[in-house]
Parts: sequence; C-alpha cells; structure tokens
Amino acid sequence: MEQDENRFEALLGKFMAGTIMPGEHLEMMDLIGNDDRKQALYEACTGSGPVDQQSVEAAFERHWQQLPSRVHPAGRYFVWRRVVAAAAVLLVLGLVVFQSIYRGNPQTFITQVGERKSVILPDGSTVRLNGGSKLVLDDGFNQANRRITFRGEGYFQIEKDAKRPFTIVTEGTTINVLGTVFNLRAYEEEDKIETSLISGRVEFTLPANPTKKIPLQPGKKVSVYKEGIRDSSGTAALTGGATENYIVSDITLSPGQPMANETLWTADKLVFDGDNLVLVASKLEKWYGVEVKIANGANREKKFSAIFPHMELDTVLQALARTGSLRFSRSGESVTLDAPTD
Repeated sequence: MEQDENRFEALLGKFMAGTIMPGEHLEMMDLIGNDDRKQALYEACTGSGPVDQQSVEAAFERHWQQLPSRVHPAGRYFVWRRVVAAAAVLLVLGLVVFQSIYRGNPQTFITQVGERKSVILPDGSTVRLNGGSKLVLDDGFNQANRRITFRGEGYFQIEKDAKRPFTIVTEGTTINVLGTVFNLRAYEEEDKIETSLISGRVEFTLPANPTKKIPLQPGKKVSVYKEGIRDSSGTAALTGGATENYIVSDITLSPGQPMANETLWTADKLVFDGDNLVLVASKLEKWYGVEVKIANGANREKKFSAIFPHMELDTVLQALARTGSLRFSRSGESVTLDAPTD
C-alpha cells in the first residue's frame, strides 16, 4: 500500500513536470483506478475536474490521512499543507491564464531539436514530442472540435470521444482518430509521413484521393510518400499504386525490446531500422540538436540498423563507423557523414 502511494506521488510529479513516459502514464492511471483521492488530485492537475484551491487541498488532505503515520510525521503535515495550498493557487491561476489565452487563440506546443517532452491537451489526451516538433490546436479545440495541425514526431494517447473524433492534419494528409495510441513521424524535410498504430483505430485521407478512407489496424504502420517520391524498393511495393503513393506494413519488434522499434524513442532509445543515410542524418539532428550534413558523393541509400540506449553522439558515430559502412568528421556542433559506394 505504502509503496503504491509513493509510486503514485512520484508519477504525478513527473506528470505535472511534463516528463512522464507513455508507459508510466498508463501505470499512473492503473494506480488511480477507483480511488477517489487519487482521482481528485489527477483531475486537479489536468483541469478535467474541480480545480479550486479548496477542492485540491481537501483531496490532498484525504490522501495524506490514508498514508501510514511513519510516512508523514505530524510536524511535516502543516508544512506540506501550506505547500499544497500554494500549489493549488498557482494551478488555478495557471489554468485561468491558459483558458483565457486558449479561448481566443490557437495553442502551440514546440520542442527544439535535441529536446523531448510530454504535453497534456485540454481534452486529457497526452502527446510525447520528439525534437523539432510543432503541434498547433485549432481555435475551438475541445469545444467545437478536436483538430490539430502537426509536424515532427509524436507518441499520441488520445482520449475517446465518439462525438468529436480527434483529427490531425499534416502535410496535406488527414488522420482521423478514435481513442487510439499511435506514433506519428511527419517532418517537413523527410520524404515520408509514417504512422504506427499500437491500439485503437485510425483512418487516413490522402491529398491525391480525399474521398477514399484508408483504415489502419493495430500492429500495422502506413508510410505515405510525398509527391514525386517513391519507396526505394520500387513502385511495385506501393499499396495504393503510383498515384496514391503509400505502403502498409507491420510494425517492427526487435528481440529483447519492450515495445515496437517505432516507439522506442519514447524510452530514450535512438533507433535506426533499415534507415538510409539521409534519414540517419535527420534522426541525429533531431536527437542531439546538431547540424548533420552528408558529404558529396556519399551513398545516400546506404542502410543502417542499430539501437542506441542513452548514448552520447560521439559514441553513436564511432559505433556506426566500426561497421565499415560510415565515415564521419565533427567540428563542434556540426557533423559530416560519408558512406562509401558499394
């Protein structure tokens, strides 16, 4: 019991700081269960329930009284009560400011290259953003609609609302979502938009054929190639044909890994999964916040596969170089990659 309470408080703290991981968020929701005390605290943090100071402090007091006495010596209770009261005031003020801005203007969430963070949307949905991402809520989000525009990479956990499907617009492609967990990679400078569905259901509408709906099942991913670009394996591999330019395939599970390769970045693991040199360079830029260039004459279609957990940039570059397939040079925050032709 005490262990669960301590774990809940730790996860709630990470949640409020925007650093909670997708798996940890699910764990926190499991710990909340039907516990009214935990639910009240969670609702206060998300703004999905009462957020006035009195209700937050009352919820904390009920939560505190349930803890074993050794966890909260009497002298510390009043100190923590004041801390929570102050936090409640700040929370209320923050939500008032948020709501006043939100009602009149779209909200924008941005990560710089080399930065990763989690955001909670007004409807309770959560998104883990990779480096160099931008998410913009439409005016009226969570009121008249649940529509966003997006570029970059995000791991989405969308709250169910049958009356208001969650809609993402990215580079002309529209994704309709119903209570779904999925990963979306859609950087402007990359040659494709890739969505990997973990659970739930999504439908795609492509610019070339806006009346056609493309459903995606859990365990599958769709790669939508941009205009004038074809998969390197040839146009015959394109599920939608040469005009629609998309491929549906299975998500990838590597031995010993707890989740699909497409989502391992949320666990701070840099993954190259048969990526060509161009995509390797793009991923390194987003991950480490450095400029990555490709040398003239390099084999841009050279493929790389590797998983790097919590490694420095130089370590990753040296590991790739040891394969004999990559050469690199680095000057400060600029890296040049070269791959010899076969």
